[in-house]
Amino acid sequence: MDLSDFYDLYPDSKCFVVGAGPSLASLDLSGIHKHVVISINSSAMVMPWKDGDADKRFWISNDVLCLRWSYFWTHVAKTQSVKIVRTSWKKHEDKLTGYNFRYFSVRKSEKHPLLADDAGLCFTSSVPTGIDFALRLGCKKVYLLGVDQTMVHGNSHFWQRWPKESWPRRSDKKKYFRPEQKHQIKCFEHNEQVFMALHQEAKRKEVEIYNCSNTSRLKEFPLISLDDALK
Repeated sequence: MDLSDFYDLYPDSKCFVVGAGPSLASLDLSGIHKHVVISINSSAMVMPWKDGDADKRFWISNDVLCLRWSYFWTHVAKTQSVKIVRTSWKKHEDKLTGYNFRYFSVRKSEKHPLLADDAGLCFTSSVPTGIDFALRLGCKKVYLLGVDQTMVHGNSHFWQRWPKESWPRRSDKKKYFRPEQKHQIKCFEHNEQVFMALHQEAKRKEVEIYNCSNTSRLKEFPLISLDDALK
């Protein structure tokens, strides 16, 4: 699908790509909404969507299973943001009409070098999609939040550090469903080569990408504190 109307929309801007890793639970996100924000999957639960410019608020997902999570309608669909989802979501289009959803097609390849004339986005998981989209937006500094790329004390998501009664629910699973560790670890492994390709693509575009998670295993991008990112 064509997203070209977004490309180079925010040249020279700062962008925060917000994953849902455990480190997100310890961050104060109040300052990020002065900038472009791309929320990934369940990180929508902690987004102050009403702050700042709605045109600079994006939510991105590869995973159609988000439709089964309780946070989807309360913290995604009805918010003032642009929702960008993979073409696999098209079969649910009747449910999404009127909520500002756009669809992306996947890249022909996620290997380095990423093809400049490929209109798709990276697709291994939603965080690489979000980074790829930030590069398309023309942002010159990209900061990753909650992109841990590892389990932290057995947890894969920030909300697992909350009291269980505050966890989101999945409609097809038992109460207090915890995403399977094997699936999460496999996802981390698949992401590694894609992050390398995105790192090289960022260098080609003269974009700086920083990682604001001090528990992250992601080594491609320099580590920086959120306080420094907001300066």
